[in-house]
Amino acid sequence: MSELKQDCPFASDLFLDLIVKFQKADFVDPKELNFFKEGEGLETLSCENLEQNLGKSFNIDIEKVAAVTKKKLTQRDLVTLSHIAIEMANQQTTSKKKKTKDPTPSPAKKAKSDEASSTCGSKRFKDGNVNSEGIDARLVELDSLLQSTKYSKQKTSLKSEMVNFFSCLTPSKSLADSTPHDVRMFLVHKDTKGKTQIHRATCVFRGQPGRFKCDCPVRLTAGSVDSLIGQIRAIYRDFGRGTDWNDMLGIGNPAAAPVVKRYLEAVRLEQSFSSVLPKRATPLLLDKLSVLSRHITYKLSNTHISVCDKYILLRDIVFFNLLAHTGDRAGDLGSLMSD
Repeated sequence: MSELKQDCPFASDLFLDLIVKFQKADFVDPKELNFFKEGEGLETLSCENLEQNLGKSFNIDIEKVAAVTKKKLTQRDLVTLSHIAIEMANQQTTSKKKKTKDPTPSPAKKAKSDEASSTCGSKRFKDGNVNSEGIDARLVELDSLLQSTKYSKQKTSLKSEMVNFFSCLTPSKSLADSTPHDVRMFLVHKDTKGKTQIHRATCVFRGQPGRFKCDCPVRLTAGSVDSLIGQIRAIYRDFGRGTDWNDMLGIGNPAAAPVVKRYLEAVRLEQSFSSVLPKRATPLLLDKLSVLSRHITYKLSNTHISVCDKYILLRDIVFFNLLAHTGDRAGDLGSLMSD
């Protein structure tokens, strides 16, 4: 038995360890119980005092503990919880003190460290003070370069749309307190802006590509939904909500929650029942490129062609010839930029 050495607010990892130990804990002998203050046994405290001490010393919400353990906490449960929390807090305090101790280095190590620091300092400050303005300008340049990419612009636009959507919910939400359910609602909202028609089982146009004048809804394809979830997950990660979701505590990245993954599975299943096939680009084989080049060459032989049309044909024949000889994808080749 020991007294609480120092208050220790429990972070999420400590809170999880506390819950695990609490659920595995057996009966504790009253003579071995820890205590908050000298002469104040845990068994002598009321439920209200125990809850206050747990909240004050460890920042533990009893309602959250009850929700996670799915049981109503009795006075004995609160005593056991306080006993375990005091023991964990004392261990944390002891480990922190050990880390803060500064062991005296040996003379040889100290001399080597002083020599290295003096050498590094002479190189670093040989020309005077640090050029803070130049460093800041370089960081701004790199940040602007990242923000100028197509993917970054898509994320920025999607982030603004998410913020506006969450603010219109009842109650109003934000990126800081939105849940996986809110993310699924946003995905359904975006799903209405798709271009792929999902035909019902009784529709006569089922399995046929294209848009038809029937009552079947128009949705996003499963691939587009997958890409959208990836962007939303990246937005929450950049916002500071991590990369994973913890269902037990209800914290983390809501776009990485299992319910969001199941939403994507349901979309794929629905579209498989509707016989929706992913769109594929028409292959442009070498024999077709050869025919295109001969046709453009024939067009260029016309002496009455305008300057504008001649420029377009020359541009196209150069592009097709380069595509035929490099073997790159047309989309990648079209992204090339010239100085």
